[in-house]
Amino acid sequence: MIWNDDLAVNVLATGPCANVDSEEGEGYRILQAGTDEKVRLTGATAALITCARSELLDRIATVEGDYGLPHGVASRRHPLYTASYYWTSTVNPTNVEEHIHYARMGGFRLMSIYYPAFLESRGYRLIGNYDVYRPEYPNGKVDLKAMLTKIKQAGITPGCHFLHSHIGRDSRYVTPIPDHRLNLTRISRWPVLSE
Repeated sequence: MIWNDDLAVNVLATGPCANVDSEEGEGYRILQAGTDEKVRLTGATAALITCARSELLDRIATVEGDYGLPHGVASRRHPLYTASYYWTSTVNPTNVEEHIHYARMGGFRLMSIYYPAFLESRGYRLIGNYDVYRPEYPNGKVDLKAMLTKIKQAGITPGCHFLHSHIGRDSRYVTPIPDHRLNLTRISRWPVLSE
């Protein structure tokens, strides 16, 4: 797709078998659509859209509807489109304002906080010790809750990412004596659904 202040030109694949690409030249750009003989040699289609720049998304939506394509324009216009999240593994009570600042600069409304930001981890070796906080949290859960409240008050929804199915080799589940529950097995049999 190329555009200027007034016009837009777009080549859009109308199915999975067309290859759409562009190539830069000196002072111009070539938009192209083609096929790959390993996929399909004939029957692949593409649409050429030329219109006022302000009309481009409406025209793309029309092509998406006409060809049964995923609704990319509707997705882009959805209010949750900007709900991507800011990911961090280093936020703590001493630098939370800086992380909030960067999240706001990016327009993020969500913050995903990876567990090593607040739990002692040594790589994956301590996963499972969910009450051993990093030194930046001298009051443990109290400091974590206060930091999460600060993030919420800034209008950002925080969430924490754990590796819930992992147990670290140096966690208290494994050392000094492995927890007996680590040896439990369960076999589930699912019915086969006939067509």
